[in-house]
Formats: sequence, C-alpha cells, structure tokens
Amino acid sequence: MILDGLRFLDFDHVVDKMHLPPTGLEYLPNKLRYLQWNGFPSKSLPPSFCAEHLVELDLRKSKLVKLWTGVKDVGNLRRIDLSDSPYLTELPDLSMAKNLVSLILVDCPSLTEVPSSLQYLDKLEKIDLYRCYNLRSFPMLYSKVLRYLEINRCLDVTTCPTISQNMELLILEQTSIKEVPQSVASKLELLDLSGCSKMTKFPENLEDIEDLDLSGTAIKEVPSSIQFLTSLCSLDMNGCSKLESFSEITVPMKSLQHLNLSKSGIKEIPLISFKHMISLTFLYLDGTPIKELPLSIKDMVCLQHLSLTGTPIKALPELPPSLRKITTHDCASLETVTSIINISSLWHGLDFTNCFKLDQKPLVAAMHLKIQVSLFISSLFLACFITILKCDFCVTVRRGDPTWQNSNGSTGE
Repeated sequence: MILDGLRFLDFDHVVDKMHLPPTGLEYLPNKLRYLQWNGFPSKSLPPSFCAEHLVELDLRKSKLVKLWTGVKDVGNLRRIDLSDSPYLTELPDLSMAKNLVSLILVDCPSLTEVPSSLQYLDKLEKIDLYRCYNLRSFPMLYSKVLRYLEINRCLDVTTCPTISQNMELLILEQTSIKEVPQSVASKLELLDLSGCSKMTKFPENLEDIEDLDLSGTAIKEVPSSIQFLTSLCSLDMNGCSKLESFSEITVPMKSLQHLNLSKSGIKEIPLISFKHMISLTFLYLDGTPIKELPLSIKDMVCLQHLSLTGTPIKALPELPPSLRKITTHDCASLETVTSIINISSLWHGLDFTNCFKLDQKPLVAAMHLKIQVSLFISSLFLACFITILKCDFCVTVRRGDPTWQNSNGSTGE
C-alpha cells in the first residue's frame, strides 16, 4: 500500500469526524514510529499492526477497550498515553516494552488492573493513574529509575505498592492505604496522602521531603522528628479532625513556609514552636478550637498570611509587621484586635464579617486618623508642587555651556 512506509501519523483534530467500517480500523503502517490519534475511534489497534518500530503511542480520548491481544514486540516503545479513554478495561502484556519510560492513563475509569508485566520494565520512570476509580490492584515494581507514581481516587487500593527506593513524587490521594513503607519514603520530595482516611500514623523516614500533604487523614499527632525535616517547605493537615496536638519544635525550621492545620482538633501550638518556624509565610488555622495565639507569634518575621476563620479566639496578640493579610470571618468570640492598628499593610485587607463581639471603635478611630494623615501628606505634597511651578525655572542649553534662565530673561549658573 502507498502508506506502508509512513513513520509519523498525527490525527490530533479529527475527534468524531472519521467513519470506520463496523469491524473497526483494519490497517496501520507497520513502520510507524509516532502515532497520535486524539479520539481514536476503534476498540483496539488492528491485529495486523506489529508495532515493533513504534516509539510513542498517544491515543487520548479514544474508544479503546484494549490495545491488542497477546504479547507484541514493542522494544522501541518509550511512551504510552491513553488518557480519557472511558471504555479501556485492560492493558496488554507489556513485558517486551523494555524501553518504556512513561505510562499515562489519566481518567480511565473502566480500568480495573495494571498488568504484572510492568515489574519487568526497568526503565520505567513515570506512571500516572489519576482518577482510575475502579483500579483494584497494582503490581510490584522493581524499576530503580521510577520517579513518579500517581494512584488517585482508587479506594480499592489498600496497600502501598512495592516500588523503587528512588521515588521522588508519590501521590496516593484518596486511596485506602494505611502506611507508607520507610524504604519507599527516604528520597521522596513530594508525598500526597490527602483523603487517605485510614492513614493513622505520620509517615517516617522522610529525609528529603519538600511537600507533604496529609489532609483528611486520621493521623492523631505530629511527631517531634518533624523539626529535622530540613527540606520541608509545605505541610498540609487540613481536615485532620483527630489531630489534637502539635509537637514542640526546638530547632529552627528554615525551609517551612506553608502550614495548614485548618479543621483539625489542634487546641494550641507550643510557644517554642512558633519561635522556631522562622520562615513561615502562610499559616492556616481555620475551624480549629484554638482560643489564643502565643505571644511569640510577633517574632515570625516572614509571616504574611494568617487565617483564623471560624475559631473561638477572643483577642489578637501583637502580630509581626510583615503581615499582609489576616482572615477572621465568623470569629464570634473575637473582642479586641487593637494589636493590628499599627500594621499599615493590613488596612486594605481587613474583614470582620460575623465577628459580633468585636469592639470596632478603636479600629474606626485609627482608620479616621490614618485618613487624616494621608490627606495631610497629600496636601503637603500638592503645596510643594505648586511652589515649584511658581518658581518657573527652565534650562537653556548653549553649546558646551548650560545655564539657568528664568521667565525674566536673567541667567544664573
């Protein structure tokens, strides 16, 4: 056929525009190296297609039920992307795909399992199973180069896969796992266990972790060892309703910038912990039972955003001048906030909605004073500007001799 020598085939904009016979697609050139077909209309690749030269297979938004039957020699294949294929129920035996680097299966809700043949692929670096809701099992993986694994919203997945010790990004959001093996955690930079409601223990051995999301878990305490996570930038424990205490931090945490404890059971944060979170920029305590903030919060010189919505806090202590935004909606017990009057950067972002007990008189008085000062400075500036205009000076430039000349013609140097 005239297409036998074709190596690149890209149908990226023909979704629902191609009509096939009832038997489906019957032919593809065997020398194809790159196949991208957005909206691939057939239930499988043609049985006659050998795929031995194929390097990249991109069949997003397809009507695939399966790729092929049996084992194919796909030793050159490096990337597979079958994302948004709602009818895909199975993957073939990929044991011959020795050079496969990336397997992307985002939004394949009919997929129930991943073939055990993946364990033999020692060059596999990335597997993405985001929103494969019905995935029930996952094989052991021995690839030493695997860096990225996402298994998302798969409630039937109950154990953390046996995976590479060199993993850098592990996302197991909304699964039913109970723990992450220490051997897996040691080199992780990002770990997302959000929504893992059966997770009761804080993960250990997170030596290189930078971003840790434990929101919505059943974890009850934050261990003191957290202070030794020297690379940790973000800790999210939003919605950890069983979390009632926060550990004492006795050494400076120079990397931690984002801490979210909203909707947790935290009643207080130790004074010494505030003192040593020296780089914290965002602190979220919404919906917690915290009634007061420690005085040491004023020493958090990097803090820019403090959120206290829905807390029973009664008064705000002295706050750091670095603060740019404070959120206090629905703080029904809040009575005094005089400590924020002198933080001018906050005046454009104040909102005390539903803070019924708040004494607003000092705030109103301070606001009036600020307006008067601003008006005085503006009028002073305007007066100076008018005075300059009245002087009516200009510059006359002569060759090599600039002199001042006023409106009367006299000059000065």
